[in-house]
Amino acid sequence: MHVTELDLIIRVLVGWGLTFVLGFERAVRGAPAGDRTFSLVGAGTALIGTLSLSSPAVLGGAVTGIGFIGGGLCFRQAMQDKEILHGVTTAASIFGAAAIGAAAGVGHIWLAVISATAVFISLEIRHLPLFRLLDARRWEPYFHHDDHAHFGLRGIERAIAHEVEGEAAAVTHHTSGTPGLSTTIAVGTGVHPIEQAPAAALADQVDQAINADIVADQMIEAAATASRGSGR
Repeated sequence: MHVTELDLIIRVLVGWGLTFVLGFERAVRGAPAGDRTFSLVGAGTALIGTLSLSSPAVLGGAVTGIGFIGGGLCFRQAMQDKEILHGVTTAASIFGAAAIGAAAGVGHIWLAVISATAVFISLEIRHLPLFRLLDARRWEPYFHHDDHAHFGLRGIERAIAHEVEGEAAAVTHHTSGTPGLSTTIAVGTGVHPIEQAPAAALADQVDQAINADIVADQMIEAAATASRGSGR
């Protein structure tokens, strides 16, 4: 089928218009890239899509360039004992806008329209009444977080307290019925002998061990935070 110049212009305009809508949504929601960025990406990839009709390899370079734009939109923010990555949604939207523009450029207008609609619903899923129930954050309190490999300071404190109290209970159990038995308990970095330690003294030593381990973990975490800050 012969493609006229007017057909190519319409394809570029469709790619521009669809991606402008997506960029407008991102700008309204406060994203770092908005309508101008998205529409430029959409129009550019639509134009490259029209050129790919005679040279298909052109689209490969466009995908690489879009990857650099998306990477530039992402940044990290330090939050206490963890880091948060921002801009991932907008970067993914930029990639989607490029694909929509390319689809319009090669002549798949309806595919571009349907894809743009799907991307728009994904971006607005938390605000659309019909799709709001599909927002995963609404169901977050009902499920356990998959963060077993990332411990916060409070989790470490609880783990240390549980472990030390268990060891103290074992010491009490073994020494309670054996007169004159000498044993030891670790406090901080030293090891101290106990001769039939009373319950109150044993509890004090457990508290000292817990506090010493907590202080050590706080110092380790402060040093790690300082090293991350100096690395930037």
